Amino acid sequence: MYSVLISNKLIREILPADTRSNLVLSPMEFRVKYLMISLIQKNTEKFEPIDITVPEFARYFGLSWGGEQTKSLVVAIGNLIENSYILDGKTIHWLSPESYISDGKIHLELNSSLAPYLLKIKENFTFYHYCDTVNFKSRYSFRMYEFMKSVEGMGFLKISLDDAILLLGDRCCKTKCEFIKRVLNPALKEINNHSDITVKRRFHKPFGKPEQIWFSIRNKSDDAPQENIKYHGKSTERDENPTPLYPV
Repeated sequence: MYSVLISNKLIREILPADTRSNLVLSPMEFRVKYLMISLIQKNTEKFEPIDITVPEFARYFGLSWGGEQTKSLVVAIGNLIENSYILDGKTIHWLSPESYISDGKIHLELNSSLAPYLLKIKENFTFYHYCDTVNFKSRYSFRMYEFMKSVEGMGFLKISLDDAILLLGDRCCKTKCEFIKRVLNPALKEINNHSDITVKRRFHKPFGKPEQIWFSIRNKSDDAPQENIKYHGKSTERDENPTPLYPV
């Protein structure tokens, strides 16, 4: 089972460095990110590049493939190389400039600026499995799911509606009501229908209009026994040797 282990800082504190860099990655950009993080080996000192073909990439995510998907992947890799973000006062990128896609072959390398947030993480991290996001269609579902997993241990989150809009990187909705209808509610629906957590929301309306959102987060396997360092029945450590990309 492919899993992601990522520093909470990389989820909660990352900011776009400019107006061109979108905080909320597209579904294809998220898939590239997931692929790279899921293949990081436990206790490794540096990121290792991977080389796969486009059909292998499609099979990894269970995607039907065509020309439009290839175009989307080309754009995603380009964005992950070019778009810049700020974290801890430093500029970071998701992929290194050496990454490329050409003639059906893909070469991917995580940018070295991410090393403090992905390698040898011992605390303040978020862990989840790709299978819990595989049916998401909206980019906002991916972003909200990852953030909610980072606060799942607390069981709740209180956030202003303005901060929720910033969190989900919405640049299209003109009003808060439009944001709730077009961005927030569809993302919550996908998370509740397809992932391992249930997220409920309630609005605080001091003047009759929603100003704050109170989220409750519950794992659907909360009743399962938890042992040792297991998190909701799933190990929160990287494997010594991750499952090969395409086991025979």
